[in-house]
Amino acid sequence: MTARIDAPKKDQNGFVCAIIKVVTTQTGFTWDSDRLGIVAAIPKTGEYWIYVPYGAKRMTIQHPQLGILRDYLYPMPIEPATVYILELTTGKVEVTVSQETIGSEWVVIKSEPPGADVYIDEKSTGKQTPFAMQYSLGVHTYNLSLDLYHSGTGKFELTSDGGKKNIDYNLKPAFGQLKLTSSPESGATVVLNGKPMEQSTPCTIDKIKTGTYPLTVSKTLYHEKTETVTILDGQTTNVDIVLNPSFGSIYITSSPESGAAVTLDDALTGKVTPCMLDKIISGNHTVSLRKEWYQPIKKQLVVTEGEKATLDVPMTALYGNVNITTKPEADIYKDDEKLTTGTYTGRLTEGIYTFEARKPKHTSDIQKIQITSGEQKTITLSPRPQMGTVEIQSTPIEANIKLNGDDKGTTPATLRNLMVGDYTLTLSLPGYATTTKTITITEGKTELVNETLVNGRAVTINSEPSGISLFIDGSPAGQTPYSGSLTFGNHTLRIQQGEKKAEKTILISQISGESSFILSFELKSFTETLNGINIEMIAVKGGTFLMGSETLKIGTCSVTLSNFTIGKTEVTQAQWKAIMGSNPSYFKGDNLPVENVSWNDVQDFIGKLNAKTGKTFRLPTEAEWEYAASGGVGQKWAGTNDESNLGDYAWYEVNSNNKTHPVGTKKPNQFGLYDMSGNVNEWCNDWFSDLAKSPQSNPQGATSGSQRVVCGGGWATIALACQTFWPNYERPNRRNIIMGFRIVSSK
Repeated sequence: MTARIDAPKKDQNGFVCAIIKVVTTQTGFTWDSDRLGIVAAIPKTGEYWIYVPYGAKRMTIQHPQLGILRDYLYPMPIEPATVYILELTTGKVEVTVSQETIGSEWVVIKSEPPGADVYIDEKSTGKQTPFAMQYSLGVHTYNLSLDLYHSGTGKFELTSDGGKKNIDYNLKPAFGQLKLTSSPESGATVVLNGKPMEQSTPCTIDKIKTGTYPLTVSKTLYHEKTETVTILDGQTTNVDIVLNPSFGSIYITSSPESGAAVTLDDALTGKVTPCMLDKIISGNHTVSLRKEWYQPIKKQLVVTEGEKATLDVPMTALYGNVNITTKPEADIYKDDEKLTTGTYTGRLTEGIYTFEARKPKHTSDIQKIQITSGEQKTITLSPRPQMGTVEIQSTPIEANIKLNGDDKGTTPATLRNLMVGDYTLTLSLPGYATTTKTITITEGKTELVNETLVNGRAVTINSEPSGISLFIDGSPAGQTPYSGSLTFGNHTLRIQQGEKKAEKTILISQISGESSFILSFELKSFTETLNGINIEMIAVKGGTFLMGSETLKIGTCSVTLSNFTIGKTEVTQAQWKAIMGSNPSYFKGDNLPVENVSWNDVQDFIGKLNAKTGKTFRLPTEAEWEYAASGGVGQKWAGTNDESNLGDYAWYEVNSNNKTHPVGTKKPNQFGLYDMSGNVNEWCNDWFSDLAKSPQSNPQGATSGSQRVVCGGGWATIALACQTFWPNYERPNRRNIIMGFRIVSSK
């Protein structure tokens, strides 16, 4: 116990030292140890206490008169917190000291639980269990004291031949446990012996000192309840407190309609009738009901504890009902605010309202109506049609008349009771050009029409693009598209936009022939130069082709395309760097196609290219790409229908050596375009979707989707997927080292 409790010391490693008690009658010794050293050497009466580290092996003892005992090897292992006795015999005893021996022995007291205060012979030791101390031989008393436990007492006797006395004492608890519940609801606060508890019901309160205590349980809307509870040693006391409610409930209805908002004592309840208000504290209360179209109302009532009060509230209407019909059917307005079309049934608060029936080409029917609470009003509004007349003559006479496509006889004719507004009048006579014009009928008036028919034919003239200035036989004729009549014979048509012109001579025949004509500017190949880098664009004459493939079971569709220009090669890394200033490609080389770019990245490139050039470049549509790749003649691969010749036109899985190659190093297709099959897959502008079933003109693809079209295959693609009518698709934000692009322009 000396090494562990009474006089411990720790070595440099934090272990509690062993004590070697060297028994000797001599003094003046010096002590040394092995490499672990000696922590302390304390002289005591009749002995030395040598503190040595755990694991020490030997000791050297020196004395000025008695000499040296060098490297004395310990006969047993040195353990931490352990006391060893070493009896040292010297060669000669110079001084003999005789002293009276006091008989004593150790007593060790342990308790469960530990930490009890120790009293010996009714005196406090100032220490707690576990406890160890030497006492004189004889009989002694002990007392153990610990809060919430009964005291432990007893006697022990120490004798010279009895050795150390060990006492183990189990203290008996002087406390119990309380398990508390409340009903009909939990969550009640608890006060025990005047002290508020942190817990709320249901709860378990541990280590309550044995005894009888007042217990108070309270909860909002319930009466507080106090009972006496007795706690017994080591036992659990179960208590269920039944709380008495201090509230009742209210069931509220309203008539003649439900849905009234309920307020209780000027506080919104969030409920509408019919409803139940629960847990209303007993006493007098005010209930208010509000509903649109009814007068607000308040009612007083008394709520009794544990009972349900019933309240039915009749409400006074503040509206009248109105039914409106229109003949003919028209839009109905109230005070210039549109209500509906045709018929209206609704309720209105008291007052005077203006109702109006409006209908195009009719004079409105307007009525002022006074609405009284509880009254039913029925109104019919009849807007009056506005009519006019047209008188139609022609030279020559007996021309067929059509008004908005309906036959109206032959000229001359007077058409009466026509609704006001614009009409399309068509006059036709064999051998003469059909005349079409718009006439306007005004209420109460007669419109006069006198047309001289021209010996010609009605024609339609358009251009690609539309909206271009049109000249007929040298005279301005507005902008395309144009609809009108031309006399029989030859005519010269010309479209003009800035310095660009296109002319076409047409024949208007009396017997048969075309009546619809399209003019377009001839696109030319060109080279765009930017920062010393050229982008060659090849003109492709538009036409009609069969898009898709029945062989691949993706269907076909007849497609007509206008003229466009397309990049001679895929966009190269040099061209990309000239615009973007960076190079995202995996395979590096100025004349290699740029790859590892997403559809979104390409849009950034095109936006900057257009800003620098002032032109309108874009990605090709899927239709434009397939038409250009197939040479306009539906070839399977760009340049050939024979797979055995594909290596002459494309870098693909068989010959690419798993990398891209400089553009334009294989043979071109019929349009002079390179690498339309192979090298890199090429982004198109379209969202991926199924082919249309009906013929299309310049199709743009679906208006929305999640994947963009890619075409042509690349250096890692098999021959089948390099075909011109084999579309693939990718997410527009996807980057891949097999995906690049080329650009087009329609202007």
